[in-house]
Amino acid sequence: MATIDDLLGQYRVLRDYCDGFWRKVEKRHGADLHCRKGCHECCRLQGVTPLEAHVLLAALRLAGTTIDKQTGSQTAFCPLLRFDECLVYPHRPLICRTHGLAISGQLLTGGAVDCCPANFSAELLALMDRDLILNIDMITDNLMRLNLAFCLLLGDRQLAGERIGLSAIIDGLIPASLTKHA
Repeated sequence: MATIDDLLGQYRVLRDYCDGFWRKVEKRHGADLHCRKGCHECCRLQGVTPLEAHVLLAALRLAGTTIDKQTGSQTAFCPLLRFDECLVYPHRPLICRTHGLAISGQLLTGGAVDCCPANFSAELLALMDRDLILNIDMITDNLMRLNLAFCLLLGDRQLAGERIGLSAIIDGLIPASLTKHA
C-alpha cells in the first residue's frame, strides 16, 4: 500500500517533469520567455489542491517562514508574493511552474495552443515544435490522481474536491487532516 511519502515522491517526479519541460523550452526559446524574477503579473493564485497545500505548509514550516496574515487578503496577487518575489519559489505549485509555457489541452484550451501574452509571438506559436507545447491535461490529470490518493490516505475523500486557500494556509485555517502530516 502506498504511503504519504510515496505520493509526495510521485508529486516530486511530476514537479521535476514540469521543471525539465521548462528548461527544454528555455534552451530553445529562451529569448522568447519573458518570465523572470520580478515579473509577477501571473501571480494571482489563491487556492491549491490539498496535496499542494500540504507541500506548501511543510515548506513554510521547514523554513520557519512567518507571513503577515493581513497582506494576503489585501491584494489580488498571490499572498505568498512579497516584494515581487515568491516566498516559496522552490516549493511553488505546478501551475506556477507551467504558467508562461505554450500549453494545449482539451479541458483548458479546447485543443488550441495558448501561453502567457508576454511570451511567444503568434507566429512562433504557430510554428513551434509540438514537443515544446505542454500537454496541460496530462499534468492536471496526474495532479488530480495524486491529490485523490493523498486525500484517501488522509482518510478524507471529500477533501479531494476542495481547494485550499493560500490565505487559509498562512492563517493556519486548514483542515486538521492536513496539519497532522505536514
